[in-house]
Amino acid sequence: MTRMSLLLSLVLTTPPAEKLRTQTALSYGEAGWNGVAGIYSNEYAGSAEQYLPCNPLAKHLYISKFTRNCGSEKNCVVVPTGLKAHGVELDEPAFVAIRAYLEPATRVGPAYTELLYDGAIKFSSR
Repeated sequence: MTRMSLLLSLVLTTPPAEKLRTQTALSYGEAGWNGVAGIYSNEYAGSAEQYLPCNPLAKHLYISKFTRNCGSEKNCVVVPTGLKAHGVELDEPAFVAIRAYLEPATRVGPAYTELLYDGAIKFSSR
């Protein structure tokens, strides 16, 4: 993930309450699969509405940004630079993983076949 890269993660943020209690979006370095930064679903609720102002489905989506510098921007996660488990080097590939936790009825994670797939878009200056 270079200094000028930006990853946006997109997902349904309000799945049926009976299916999912919490989910996270996490940034990983590819070399060590080291989760270095993340955001919880209660932190990004409603974040897509600023990008989709007239879309009635926006309240069900989230957008979180993963970048090197967020400034004071909300729903933005700083991906630190560092060796091994402490960050993701500038020339190291990175990815975003979305995790779903705890289906209340079963007390384990929900079946992924019953959830919508998440997505991520990478923007880069190269």
